[in-house]
Amino acid sequence: MRTSSFFFLISFILLVIAGCKTLKPYYDKSQLNWEKSTPPDTAKLKYTVFLVGDVGNPDNIRQEPALKVLQRKIYYKNDTTKLDTVNNNTSHKEDVVIFLGDNVYETGMPEPDASDRKEKERRIVEQMKVVKGIKGKTIFVPGNHECHPQGALAK
Repeated sequence: MRTSSFFFLISFILLVIAGCKTLKPYYDKSQLNWEKSTPPDTAKLKYTVFLVGDVGNPDNIRQEPALKVLQRKIYYKNDTTKLDTVNNNTSHKEDVVIFLGDNVYETGMPEPDASDRKEKERRIVEQMKVVKGIKGKTIFVPGNHECHPQGALAK
């Protein structure tokens, strides 16, 4: 009994070693030129959904990086210096941009007479400017900052 177990163990080890003896991938003979015979990509996107979050504190001087990426995805950039949002709009009517909350830091949109109202409006306007020309839909979902107890949505 002990001899047969030892023989089985040695056979198994040799089989594993023999199976791992090559570093080259194995291809069936009928698939040797698979890279050259790949059919062309015929898939077409029907729509694009952009999910954007935490962009509620854009800088006064430079554009929020996530908004910049979104803008480049919506509008085709035809040169390295200027983003043409009118002539190069590559969006489709089926596209959707969803702002996933935290659109106005820290406490959401304050009351109209609040001292920081203009700054908070600037923040949301920066986001709206990016999607102004999109052919599809834009949805703003309130997040925890918009529903803050001191914000207007909480009342």
